[in-house]
Amino acid sequence: MQLTHKLSLELLSRLRRRCPVRVCVLEDSPGARILDRLLRPFGISFFSFAAFTWAGTIYLSRRLFNTAGGYKVLRHEAVHLLDQHRLGLPPFIIGYLLLLPVGLTIRAYFEWRGYRETLRAWWEDSPMKAHRRGERLVGQFTSRRYGFMWLPAGMVRRRVERELTRLEQTNGQPWQGLELLSPPRTGQHRHRRRRPR
Repeated sequence: MQLTHKLSLELLSRLRRRCPVRVCVLEDSPGARILDRLLRPFGISFFSFAAFTWAGTIYLSRRLFNTAGGYKVLRHEAVHLLDQHRLGLPPFIIGYLLLLPVGLTIRAYFEWRGYRETLRAWWEDSPMKAHRRGERLVGQFTSRRYGFMWLPAGMVRRRVERELTRLEQTNGQPWQGLELLSPPRTGQHRHRRRRPR
């Protein structure tokens, strides 16, 4: 399947200035099929995940190819891609997979970096939508689906709230080093600062 979504192609073009990257269909990956078989005994389907990133390749679910939602997922995965490139693949994988899921793990650190970009992508669409969806992230960090990688739900919720406040105060500015993940801005439009009811 060929990627044709304009914003996604522009994102990949900017990423390639920093490191090699390609996008493949998750369901066509032999490695993904192996991981799916390993996770099935725990009641988890690997193919229920939107994407994963490994050694310069982003494996994106077929249902998200060439969609606006897929573009947002690619931005999240691009953070993992850049972290893998910056740290080297072995340290990233060891930190992501092998540390025990107790309290704040290195895996949670990597995923939080990705989800900050997800929040920013949501915020660019609609600050109200970002606030509504922010609560969903708490479950991502505290459920068995992600290996209970960050147990205190209150800590995750506070992080989400602080990030949403930062986005409002900076009009959605990216974190340092991640500026290439969103297209250059034009004009001086600012979102109205509205909070959910």
